[in-house]
Amino acid sequence: MQTGVRNDMVLIPAGQFEMGDSHQEGSHDESPLHTVGLDAFYIDIHLVSIRQYRDFVQQTNHRPIPEWISKFSPADNHPIIGVDWHDAITYAKWAGKRLPTEAEWEYAARGGLKKKRYPWGDEIDRTSANFENPSGDSKWENTRQQRFAFWLRRQLKSDQEQEDTWSKTSPVGYFKPNGYGLYDMSGNVWEWCADWYTPDFYQHSPTKNPKGPSSGTYRVLRGGSWHDDWYNLRVAARTSDRPESTSYLQQRQGFRCAADA
Repeated sequence: MQTGVRNDMVLIPAGQFEMGDSHQEGSHDESPLHTVGLDAFYIDIHLVSIRQYRDFVQQTNHRPIPEWISKFSPADNHPIIGVDWHDAITYAKWAGKRLPTEAEWEYAARGGLKKKRYPWGDEIDRTSANFENPSGDSKWENTRQQRFAFWLRRQLKSDQEQEDTWSKTSPVGYFKPNGYGLYDMSGNVWEWCADWYTPDFYQHSPTKNPKGPSSGTYRVLRGGSWHDDWYNLRVAARTSDRPESTSYLQQRQGFRCAADA
């Protein structure tokens, strides 16, 4: 369903979609379901990698990459983490891009599918995203015996075989893309969006090219991470953090860029 590519970006066609929780299983901030129209825009095929971000740091003397990220994102082809919203914005401007709006992110993540739970459909799929199940309560492996069997299979597999068992981040683009050719739209790392976050924004969101509230305390994050279960991998799931955050959540926060068409 790709309609055009600019270097490492995909052109997402203009259109309308139903934004929010169509399954009525999410938090109150995912409602009401509402129709949004968007102009065409470009978005990165992949999450920004450590290699790409290191080039930016070296060329701009931006603050260095924290050493601790190697515990969670160990190689250059893994996504950059440990960045706050301001870091992401600065990188995007350096690259001649910007962060996607929350509406653009969700539209792109859906990959042309309508009212589906995930970028690939309605059922959770360990081969389509990097995620965990720390609570043990999702729709897969929900008994003690099943979780033990999963752990045992994980120990016996080689690194190449562990396509669905990464303990932290996975390389960008490791899992299959969605209908627009975009990778890691669910799982791996949460992605910073341009918007301020408020829990009631959907109640009065503009119907054309919404850009979020005019002010706030928190910025939007989308997509879920390697540490999250099925609930946060849903394309409608929303969370937020302070733009200057240095919390433990930075272990799970990265980004991709967008650009006007």
